[in-house]
Amino acid sequence: MTAAEYDDLKLKQDNDFDFDVDDYNQDEMEDEVGEDIPEMELLAMMDAEEDSLLIARRLFKLEVNPETLAMLKQEHLEALYQHGFVYIDGLVDLGVVAEARRVAGQLSEAGDMTPAALVRMEDDPFRDRKARDDVIMWLHRGQGAAVNPALDVILDKLEVIQRDLGQAIKLKGGVEIQLAVYKGNGGHYERHRDAFPVDDEEDEEQRRVTVVVYLTDENELNVGGGLKVFRPLGSEQTIDAVPGRVMIFLSGVVDHEVLPVYNMRAAVSAWMR
Repeated sequence: MTAAEYDDLKLKQDNDFDFDVDDYNQDEMEDEVGEDIPEMELLAMMDAEEDSLLIARRLFKLEVNPETLAMLKQEHLEALYQHGFVYIDGLVDLGVVAEARRVAGQLSEAGDMTPAALVRMEDDPFRDRKARDDVIMWLHRGQGAAVNPALDVILDKLEVIQRDLGQAIKLKGGVEIQLAVYKGNGGHYERHRDAFPVDDEEDEEQRRVTVVVYLTDENELNVGGGLKVFRPLGSEQTIDAVPGRVMIFLSGVVDHEVLPVYNMRAAVSAWMR
């Protein structure tokens, strides 16, 4: 779905429904339309009511002391507030990236990872199961087949980033971390959003921030696998999966799509609640 197609859908939903997010009830909505609502249609309805970025901004704190930030900078947090996403280079040593990429490839080839298209199929019946060919593994420090010093360094970096983000955004502290590998046969991940927008400080269900660390190789930059982001609303841009690049975005705000991958593409993603 392109940015223009999404805008058309949002306009249609705005015209067809008098929708209030606070009054939303899935059962009542199903009765109204006679069937389940695909995720992107529901998000379009919500965006037509209020831009999801404005909702997410209400979880930001008024002031941050730049001197207390360990890894991120004030400008990164400001970009996240203004645009909903920011990408940063140079936070992860390229030697660590190369070793983590090697381990990811080994885990994929050994069959230790699970095809993502088969995970929680019942929760998202509308998603095209042929649209992604990545395999995934949840990461837990010191556990499982993914125990490796390079991956531990990345987990350490993510902990620091989470603490820095917590100085600017009201987070509850929960985090999920996943290693993903695209095998490079043209698979992609269709446009989607990682969460619904939320401004409730006590909410523990919806993800608030997504952080992606790319474990790519310089030779992959011209063979697909970039991340297309659909922000601001009505536009789209592609962020290259540069080795070691850290992509941070508001989970309930930024629609994104992994473009077709023609070489192995690995990344570690963290979802912070």
